[in-house]
Amino acid sequence: MSYVSQDDRRRQLIEAAVRVLQRDGADHVTTRAIAAEADAPLASIHYTFGSKTDVVRAAFEHVIGELMTELGQAVTTGNGMAAGVVAVFTRVGQLLDDPRFAIVMGDLTPTADPWMREQIEGVIRYCENLLRTEAEAAGEPPPAIGYAQASRVMMAGIDGLIMQFEMHGNTRRARADLAAMAKLLAAAVAGLPTPPAATPRSHGDHG
Repeated sequence: MSYVSQDDRRRQLIEAAVRVLQRDGADHVTTRAIAAEADAPLASIHYTFGSKTDVVRAAFEHVIGELMTELGQAVTTGNGMAAGVVAVFTRVGQLLDDPRFAIVMGDLTPTADPWMREQIEGVIRYCENLLRTEAEAAGEPPPAIGYAQASRVMMAGIDGLIMQFEMHGNTRRARADLAAMAKLLAAAVAGLPTPPAATPRSHGDHG
């Protein structure tokens, strides 16, 4: 068997864990499946990471990093906060059916786990920095509610609509809802009046 450096083994195991998570789901992943997917000895997981939890967390962190890169690349710096918000929500909608990010969009939900909370807070901080960068590049004032709260509201909107998507599975509907939420939040961070509320429909209406 050829020698594999620890860094290369770590990368192989993380990539294998991502594939196993995508295929089997977080509740059914095993170290044996990860090792088989990586074509690596089972003991290498414990030697490289220490436990199944550690390699699974590393896989989540890897995918979260890729997702943040996707969102950052979707934003054209200098167009302002409103355009940045729309770009982020649009890219999230485009990625709904991308299998690379299914384990994050479907499984990264708030829990009492400090590690999970830190991942979510990290995404919120990323969005906060994105808003600040866009405002400064465009010479805009900060949003009235501040960058931190604006980013938390952004993530709440995305999380809520993805949770709905997990229930109804309608990609077209989810993308339309994300676009609508983006318009509302873009108007809010830009200090513009929000669109008027829709007229309530009667109970007989369906959509």
